Amino acid sequence: MTTATEATTDGARRPVVESPARMVWRRFRRHRLALLSAIVLLGLGIACLSVPLFVSEQESLQVDFSQREKPPSLAHPFGTTTLGRDYLVTCLYGGRISLEVGLFATLVAVFVGTFLGAIAGWAGGWVDNLIMRGVDLMLAIPIFFVLLLLASYYGTSLLMVTLIIGLTSWTDVCRLVRAEFLSLREKEFVEAARALGVPAPRIVMLHLLPNAASPLIVAATLGMARAIIVESALSYLGFGVQPPIVSWGSLLRTAQADLQTLPWLATFPGALIFIVVLACNFLGDGLRDALDPRTV
Repeated sequence: MTTATEATTDGARRPVVESPARMVWRRFRRHRLALLSAIVLLGLGIACLSVPLFVSEQESLQVDFSQREKPPSLAHPFGTTTLGRDYLVTCLYGGRISLEVGLFATLVAVFVGTFLGAIAGWAGGWVDNLIMRGVDLMLAIPIFFVLLLLASYYGTSLLMVTLIIGLTSWTDVCRLVRAEFLSLREKEFVEAARALGVPAPRIVMLHLLPNAASPLIVAATLGMARAIIVESALSYLGFGVQPPIVSWGSLLRTAQADLQTLPWLATFPGALIFIVVLACNFLGDGLRDALDPRTV
């Protein structure tokens, strides 16, 4: 905690203790792009989650040839498809899938990477060497081709796509957590806990992980952007979610046949992917600066 001063009624100034949460919020507010990115992501997430309240999934799939291939207008801000479906509603339903896959794939990657990184950083020795050689092997393999192979072999259901992306994206988190643990396990508070006979799992869960949370949060934010890109690429190539489920990547795949005559069918899902990925990166930059204790 830091201290500031505030004026009292008699003109004197007294110290005010600033909590860590307020410090982080004060630093984060100074990063205008990160704050705007958080608002954009929150607004887009709310829009995607709330679209079933206004248009059910069955209604969004209904065909209306009287409204087919309409360009963007006030009635249809994103235009309509070749089947007369409102493209804004379709993109919001696609956003539900893309954001869901990105979020849960990131959670899987963070869990696996944190678990293995914590073991490697705490145990050291041959355990550390074994895990890190596994990381080196994962980094040496062209992961995208592995993703294609796994998706074609195990299927393209929503659950499988999420697990495949998550289980092939944990290496950066593992290396980050290992590095933090290697540094933290030599600190005085860890030595004190060991001297008091605190069990190793308790030290890891209550002392090391909370102190490694800041870089982990930043890595998770950036990892979600990568997961959305990977899901979009898989769906574009036909190895992602399958109809009638749509994602932004599958919308781009179906739009390529009408790219010359109906350009908005590719423009809007592509723009949404770009905005979300850019916002995640700006948010990660802002969180990194806000959670850095060296930042004033």
